[in-house]
Amino acid sequence: DLGREQRTFSPSQRVALSLRDGGCRWPGCDRPPSWTETHHIHHWKDDTGQTNLDHGILLCRADHLRLHNEHWHITRDDTGQYWLTPPPGLDPDQKPVLLTSKNTILRDDGRV
Repeated sequence: DLGREQRTFSPSQRVALSLRDGGCRWPGCDRPPSWTETHHIHHWKDDTGQTNLDHGILLCRADHLRLHNEHWHITRDDTGQYWLTPPPGLDPDQKPVLLTSKNTILRDDGRV
């Protein structure tokens, strides 16, 4: 974990995220890790953003742009699961969707 020392994720962190996430975590996206970018779930520009594995998630460029441009939000719960919350304009209830790993080798019960 790099904390606030560095904004970009290191090559070894990218490998770890690639193994954990298995590609873009956006629902329905099949882009492999090589097509992804690392998103800070707590924006790095804010003081709460850290370059740590549990604060990073892989998204392809299109879904990363969608997340920011359409104001979707990703959170991580106490069990380590990642959730995607739609903007109120798309879902007034803002019901979160579980973001599962695409790496089926690491998942034995639908979890990472």
